[in-house]
Amino acid sequence: MNKELQIKPSTTDNELNEFIRVHYQQITGQSPQQEETSIDLLKKSFKFLKDIIQQSPGHIYWLNTDNIYLGCNERHARNAGLTNADEIFGKTNDDLSWKDQAKALNDMNNKVMQDKQTFRTEEFGITAENLEGGIYFSEKKPLFDENGEVIGLVGTSLDITEQKLQERALAQAKQNEEDLRKAAMIFAGSVAHDLTTPLTNINLMAINVSNMLPELLTIYQTIETNKQNLNEKQLAYLEQFPQSLQTQLTELNEFIKDSLKALNKTVAGIKTQDDLVKCELWRCMQKVVDEYPYVENEKDLIHWDTSYLFNFMGNPLLFYRIMFNLIKNSLYQIREKGRGEIYIRAEQTDTHNVLYFKDTAGGVTQEIADNIFNSYQTTKSEGTGVGLAFCKLTMQSFGGEMSCRLVDGVCIEFELYFMRYDL
Repeated sequence: MNKELQIKPSTTDNELNEFIRVHYQQITGQSPQQEETSIDLLKKSFKFLKDIIQQSPGHIYWLNTDNIYLGCNERHARNAGLTNADEIFGKTNDDLSWKDQAKALNDMNNKVMQDKQTFRTEEFGITAENLEGGIYFSEKKPLFDENGEVIGLVGTSLDITEQKLQERALAQAKQNEEDLRKAAMIFAGSVAHDLTTPLTNINLMAINVSNMLPELLTIYQTIETNKQNLNEKQLAYLEQFPQSLQTQLTELNEFIKDSLKALNKTVAGIKTQDDLVKCELWRCMQKVVDEYPYVENEKDLIHWDTSYLFNFMGNPLLFYRIMFNLIKNSLYQIREKGRGEIYIRAEQTDTHNVLYFKDTAGGVTQEIADNIFNSYQTTKSEGTGVGLAFCKLTMQSFGGEMSCRLVDGVCIEFELYFMRYDL
């Protein structure tokens, strides 16, 4: 045994005993009479410290200023791909299982030693025990000699992968709960919002029947004169009234069922096309333009450019609701501002068919455009702000998207993106 013996985690008691005996007086300056007691204390202290290091739940290691390992505990040795802690002596990061990260590790070690500052971080690492990698909380501190000069670095690292996964799972669960709550609120508000369209139609039917009621009473009393009191258009309306009313109620019921289905798929992140059908834009748009419950001459304000038409996978009833919503909002703004018209057109891009919807009522700011799809934000005095949020959700359930932008400075144009299919 020579005086250059290195103290390692695997140093045996006999080796340690011999080292202390050879160098005891030189190190301590104590008399031989005190030697035995002090040696025992040193041995116990060393063993105690060694046990603490080995039983640590994390990794412990220390290096010199050249990034050469002088020691570590068994846990760190296993992750380094070594059989025992003693093998790490004299090795560098380039020799160990994380050699792909060696340069970054050495750079950080050098910075800690140069700046003489403790460094703490959460980092991703690949080890011999975890080839897929894990997340570690690491702390590196400079080591000083008695003169305050840096002589190396000591590092500790604790595997927090499971903790971070649990945190992420909890955060995702909370986000899913929030998304579900938000989507449910959007749906509830949208159903209430979209009920107004069929109810408006039913109300108009009731008004028309009410206006005809006096004539009907006269007909009942004077059958001979019925043709003088009811014209052919009124007679046709009465004949169609029961079927029209039933159609409105059937469509409303289908809308609620289809909306629930689309909502469920969107919230669950299921973007399949299983429940979608082939739709022809011209047929769907024609129904929208013809059947929207206009007031007075509002239909004349809609200009539909039919120069490009396309087919898409979707749900016709939900598409009607999107367009009814856009028309309803635009006509409201046109009435409020006393100006404007509606322009609808389509074009093809490399990846999508795009339907554009614009009104020229104006008065829209960039802030409004940026927040227009946010739930419960509205510019209408009696609005809920859920209509457009639900429209966007519906387009996503089609596998598409919906956005908007300012055009002509103060006008808003909506863009409905439909996936292109070879239909």
